Amino acid sequence: MKHVNFTYNLDRTLADGADEKAFRKARKMGVSVLGYLYKKETGVYICWSFAGKYFKVHTGISILPAQFNWKQRLPERSHPNYLELSTLLTTILSKVQREYLRMKTDGIALTGDSIHQMVRCVIHGDHTSPEKALFWKVFGEFMEEKKMLVAPATIVKYETLRKHLQAFEKLKYPMSFEAVTMQWHNEFQVYCIQLNLKTNTVGKLFAMIKAFMNHAYDRKFMRNLEFKKFKVKSETTEPVFLTMEELQAIEKFDPGTNASMATSLRAFLVCCFSGQRISDLLSMKRKDIKRTKDGELWWEVHQVKTRKVVRVFLIDKARKILDVYLSADNSDGYVFPRISPVVINRNLKVIGKVAGLTAEVTKVNYCGNKKLEVTGPKYMFLTTHVARKTFITALSMSNMPDHEIQMLSGHSSSKELRVYKGRDSANIRNQLIALFEPGSIFKSA
Repeated sequence: MKHVNFTYNLDRTLADGADEKAFRKARKMGVSVLGYLYKKETGVYICWSFAGKYFKVHTGISILPAQFNWKQRLPERSHPNYLELSTLLTTILSKVQREYLRMKTDGIALTGDSIHQMVRCVIHGDHTSPEKALFWKVFGEFMEEKKMLVAPATIVKYETLRKHLQAFEKLKYPMSFEAVTMQWHNEFQVYCIQLNLKTNTVGKLFAMIKAFMNHAYDRKFMRNLEFKKFKVKSETTEPVFLTMEELQAIEKFDPGTNASMATSLRAFLVCCFSGQRISDLLSMKRKDIKRTKDGELWWEVHQVKTRKVVRVFLIDKARKILDVYLSADNSDGYVFPRISPVVINRNLKVIGKVAGLTAEVTKVNYCGNKKLEVTGPKYMFLTTHVARKTFITALSMSNMPDHEIQMLSGHSSSKELRVYKGRDSANIRNQLIALFEPGSIFKSA
């Protein structure tokens, strides 16, 4: 029987109205064909002919025709994810060729349908195996154990991981403990990049994968240790925080008779003055507020995310805000009225705009090696988490030691804390002038 030749083709190559004959002639002559090509990403298919019929299966990868090398049938080296995509496509092709040879050797009837099913199994994992069943059984047990040990927010993250693994399984091949190799790591990373997941998000997914694999290894469900080579990548991004002048502008905002706006403003300010998360503030109960003999007010925070207990001194500004609610008769025991963090974040952008937070801000993240930039007025980036970053940045700039800030924020290490520390450009400028040009007319008062 004639050998089947598997290769890659694109779902669509030419732009609307392009002359196919002229395109082929130009490509044969080595002339630029960019003007003929389709300008959007199109699917990469593995294709073959058998018994006079043409077959193709989508690999799950899309690419611009201009970035496809027709001689090698792989992405061009100029493609931003050339290495990952080339490795993935080469691996798929090798697996398909190997499975085809195994079918011939084992005497399996070679038909158009049997080869098509084999290719789909290699790419999409369209079959269930005992190894796959064990993997998901152990994952389910792992999740049930986690529910008794970690906060609900962490469980949500593990559920997100489960969804990504299931989607990746449908796209590639069945999950099993032995399948989680460095090759699997590279393919899953490409999958994440194609979803435009940021580097920090991908790093957290791999951290959770390693936690699960360690769980399975410790309980002797598997012996594969390649997962220990997985690197959890992260990037430090510049946090958005408020300067003292900007915070004072927020404080002066008048919500009028808008109860939702007033609650959002007060919640944000208490978070700025205490450094706690909005989830902790909305969980605050009257019994959590402790008054000393000297009349000082302390908040005993039972942090929702980390389940740690921290004690925060409430300054007069925070006390005055809380008095508004502590004096009210709330039957549910909570200090703050019930309001969604989504509503608070929406209101904060209105508050920030009125308060004059219009300075241009650029947030930079990465997806693989692709730089993602978002630029806009500062109020567009105003969220409840900015309050926590403002608090930590202010304490850090006042030279409070990290270990004391951690006692208030609940962070376990200086490394965790570092993500929340912003840099005040005005403060940096003044320090440089004071050091090198003490008599400069640019020194601020």
